[in-house]
Amino acid sequence: MNVNINRQALFALLLIALDAGYFFQSLSLPRPFQLGEPGPAFLPIVLSAFLFISCAGVIWQELTNTAEPEVNSGASAGRIRPRSIALVVASAAFIIAFDPLGYWIATFFYTTLIAWLFERERDITHVRALVTSTCIGFSITAVGWLFFVTLFGLFLPTGVF
Repeated sequence: MNVNINRQALFALLLIALDAGYFFQSLSLPRPFQLGEPGPAFLPIVLSAFLFISCAGVIWQELTNTAEPEVNSGASAGRIRPRSIALVVASAAFIIAFDPLGYWIATFFYTTLIAWLFERERDITHVRALVTSTCIGFSITAVGWLFFVTLFGLFLPTGVF
């Protein structure tokens, strides 16, 4: 059996190594459902398990040659795309604006912008992309609020307004 490990498999192995450290750190938190509630270790353990499973799937696909082949689009191959830069800048702006603007405003604009960046790639009009992105942004913001405030009883910043 000839094993050919490519960049995706190596990156998945790196993520597994980093995830193992994250997982062992999460074990130092109080156990989930120890007091009948999810507790602080619940989400890190779930995320860690999801990442382990996802990386194992990537490695399996790469070793069995069932992965989708990479498509390089000629001149743009290997370059950083403007959308990637916009995603990083939007994420940084969201982190900075979260406390002063509050959950509702910061999260709505962030999720709407991220949805719009992806909607632009579809073959739809700009108006429809904006309307769809706005609906997605509001939905994610509202569901997030219900999830964190109602289900977990967490405080989310309301901003300086």
